[in-house]
Amino acid sequence: MSAAPNASDSSKGPADDPAAGAPVVDSPPQSGGTEARRSRRLRFPLWMRFGLLFGGLVSGMLAATGFLDLQDERGRASAELRQRQEGLAVALASAIDGEVVDAWSSQADTQRADYLQIRRNLRQGWTAAEVSWVGIYGRSDDRTFYVLDSSETDPLAYRFPYFDMSPQMERAFDGEPSFAVGIKDEWGRWDCAYAPIKAGSGHVVGVLSVEVDSAWREAFTQRKMRQLIWRAVAASAMAFLVALLLARTLVRRIETLAQAARRVARGQLDQHVEIHTHDEVGDLAQAFNQMVKAMRERNLMRDAFGRYVSPELAQQLLADPTALKPGGQERRLTVLMSDLRGFSALSRRLSPARMVPLLNAYLERMGEVIDAHDGSVNEYFGDGILALFGAHGEAPDDALRAVRCAVAMQRSLEDFNEELERKGLSRLEMGIGLNTGTVIVGNIGSTHHAKWGVVGDAVNMAARVETFTVGGEVLLTEETLAEAGEQVVTRGPIEVRVKGALDALQLHAVISLRDAPDEVVPGEVRAVADFVPVELEAGVARIVDKQVLPSRLRARIVALGTRGATVCLSGELAVFDDLCLRILLPDGPIEEVYAKVVASEETAPDGGAGAGASEGSEHRAIIRFTSVPPDGRRRLAALTERERPH
Repeated sequence: MSAAPNASDSSKGPADDPAAGAPVVDSPPQSGGTEARRSRRLRFPLWMRFGLLFGGLVSGMLAATGFLDLQDERGRASAELRQRQEGLAVALASAIDGEVVDAWSSQADTQRADYLQIRRNLRQGWTAAEVSWVGIYGRSDDRTFYVLDSSETDPLAYRFPYFDMSPQMERAFDGEPSFAVGIKDEWGRWDCAYAPIKAGSGHVVGVLSVEVDSAWREAFTQRKMRQLIWRAVAASAMAFLVALLLARTLVRRIETLAQAARRVARGQLDQHVEIHTHDEVGDLAQAFNQMVKAMRERNLMRDAFGRYVSPELAQQLLADPTALKPGGQERRLTVLMSDLRGFSALSRRLSPARMVPLLNAYLERMGEVIDAHDGSVNEYFGDGILALFGAHGEAPDDALRAVRCAVAMQRSLEDFNEELERKGLSRLEMGIGLNTGTVIVGNIGSTHHAKWGVVGDAVNMAARVETFTVGGEVLLTEETLAEAGEQVVTRGPIEVRVKGALDALQLHAVISLRDAPDEVVPGEVRAVADFVPVELEAGVARIVDKQVLPSRLRARIVALGTRGATVCLSGELAVFDDLCLRILLPDGPIEEVYAKVVASEETAPDGGAGAGASEGSEHRAIIRFTSVPPDGRRRLAALTERERPH
């Protein structure tokens, strides 16, 4: 039941037909580069990627090896079937008498006993379950025809129809067994084994064909593919689960590191990751712990360093070690110098255990105010502060920020004094001087010992300006006032002469700022209006270069307030002279009252003022107390209250 193949039906061996039943394996999807990035949670977690990766790899490997195994099995099955078909064809052909076959010549011969017997023998001779049909072909020129059909029903007519001879069948007619794969006819596609039937003379009188339906290949392939798919699915699922477990363990450790890293990014440097494995993840955890430890040490160094220089400078020096080299650069900035009045006397009255906390609390309060105004504390010297505005980069508002800072420092000290009074401690009074000019900023010293600081006349001038202040006062030079602008409300100018300057220096006392008129500098309330008339005796000694001169002048206090007094004495006092007084009250003296002269004039014996007074005239001076012992302050306040008219 097979026909000669067309030109497109050329014979192919099992190894030559790879397209027949070839499985189609879908490659696992690849994760694209446009996958959403993680912000706080992963959209496509790492453990899932590991699972899909290993599952896909196992599936791909199984598919590849299964396809190769399928090809091998199909090749082996084809070879085995071909061997059986060819052996059966040769065995059946050798059992047929060729002389009998050669004697058949018409349709009528199909009823002959020998024809029917051979037909029965052929049907009984092949027992292989795969065999679909057995028959005999004859040849006429280059065409073939049916001689004997083994079908039980509707056998084909003798010598009909004619078919084109295939190359395999032609080899069989030439006396050599052959095999053809996929011979197509109107009944289907067949694998055919051909064996020659020979007469006694050796002449080939026909060809016996044993044919098997080629659909067995597709059925075989489908069956094997189903087995392969199930094995691949089972193995992939197992691989995915194993990879998932391993990946989840790995990811949990990485997530622990990630959470610790996020806490470190928020500034929590107390992190420590436990190391449970001796692999790359363990090495990563150890490196993380070492990194956090180094960050803690660096922060500790920066914080410790920042207590001696400004935090900005500490950060700069740590980031750029070359900045530690000696040298400097010229820069225009505003210098703020502050100092407490009467602090030396206060330190003598307090023990170190009480003095140091008080001083530290004061410096911390002032340092916070300076930091809030973008200034940098360059140095603490005892109870004095040297602060710079513009040291790390000039800005057009350096002078104005320095003035704002000075006003805020005085007002902050008022709040601090209220806390001290509640604790039974003495009030503190501070003077602040400001100056603007060009200085040298940088590392000063040697390669073995150096300090970061400023050098220049502008610094010295700020220190001298500060010496002219009284407690609660802010004085600034004309240079600072010019750069600060019209926002600053001042009193003055006050003309003074300072060491190292040829011309008189014009100073201005800050009252307030125009955008905050209610925030008046506390010291600007000069307390003359609240003086009450008194008659007290006092001893007055000048202070020169922080030394109290031994000679004392006898003086009369004719007016007294809580923050100052008016004194009359025979000696001459100049404005800004520093004094040390011993005031005699009815209930006893008050020792070590420090003050500064804020006004002075010569008066006549009758109390009149003016130049050219007669002999015996005395000087009248208004003084501002800069430091009064706590007990003396209470006694002065009580006396002033008693003498005040009600």
